[in-house]
Amino acid sequence: VPDSAADPVQFVWRYDDPQDREVVAAIASGLAFGRLASVLASIERVLALIGPRPAQYLERFDVGEARQVLAPVVHRWTRGDDLVALLVVLRELRARHGSLEGAVLAGDD
Repeated sequence: VPDSAADPVQFVWRYDDPQDREVVAAIASGLAFGRLASVLASIERVLALIGPRPAQYLERFDVGEARQVLAPVVHRWTRGDDLVALLVVLRELRARHGSLEGAVLAGDD
């Protein structure tokens, strides 16, 4: 477990479930650009909005609801709808391969 509070990967280690970890890692990597304080704040905000079980959130994911929930999120030029698009892709990859790791191992891009 990294001990650096200045690294977006810190969010991954909050979760015990590997499924949650990979979803959080994908969200964090999708927002890991810009000023570090803004990156960390944006990741924190998204995780707070999707709840304590990110993988379960994707399993019951509703695009309309997510658009409302994530609408106030702004990270540089990324908006709530951009995050919803990312979550749709993550959901589809997990559905096809059982996990994001499975998608990577299958070479699904």
